[in-house]
Amino acid sequence: MKNILLIEDNSNKMEMIKLELRELGYEPVCARNVEEAFASFPAKQWDAIAIDGCLDGHNFNCQPLIKKFVAECKKGCILLAMSSATELSEEMVGLGCTHMVRKKEHAAGKIHKLLKE
Repeated sequence: MKNILLIEDNSNKMEMIKLELRELGYEPVCARNVEEAFASFPAKQWDAIAIDGCLDGHNFNCQPLIKKFVAECKKGCILLAMSSATELSEEMVGLGCTHMVRKKEHAAGKIHKLLKE
């Protein structure tokens, strides 16, 4: 079983992505804010992390998380930036995210595809 961390503060979007991942055979761990995301380390060796660009209602406050994930994740971990704002997604990739999706409804499928490669 692959270890997936989903970081999303919007409950509806979190449930949608979580349900899609479960339908694909995964059991994601969910974090709803920056504190929960930080607490998820180093509990597991994550295979994929999907991170919302704006957590807790703040614009682009995920930089410390991305830096931590880049420094501490195992080699080959997928860091998926989720943001409808192209500039924000590109900035997240510049900080170390390996992939991005502009529509969160595509996140589960993207993770599944990348984990199968």
